[in-house]
Amino acid sequence: MIFLFMYDAGADAEKPIRKFRTDFFRKPGMTVLAEREVDGAVVPGLDSTYLWEVDVDAAGHKGPGGARSVAGRVGNVAICLNGSDFGQGMPWDELVMIASLQASKIREFGARAR
Repeated sequence: MIFLFMYDAGADAEKPIRKFRTDFFRKPGMTVLAEREVDGAVVPGLDSTYLWEVDVDAAGHKGPGGARSVAGRVGNVAICLNGSDFGQGMPWDELVMIASLQASKIREFGARAR
């Protein structure tokens, strides 16, 4: 899943980035088993970057699953990508590549929109 939120200023777009983590997996029937932040990650094209992974047990599904997420800011746009699956979740290199491509598209669109 990819979420984009446009704000009036870059500082405003920075505010919800860590909130994505606390809100995304707080759903009925979902139990968070473990959470980890990923330090030192760089995503080309993002002005700020925040990565984390979560192990969950979703009632009624095949069993425990994992999710990896990249959140950040591109100018005045907050972006959050989530790759979840049974087991470990989407591989980091794929998630980072998609985030970087989305950042490029956001910058391209922003340049055309002005």
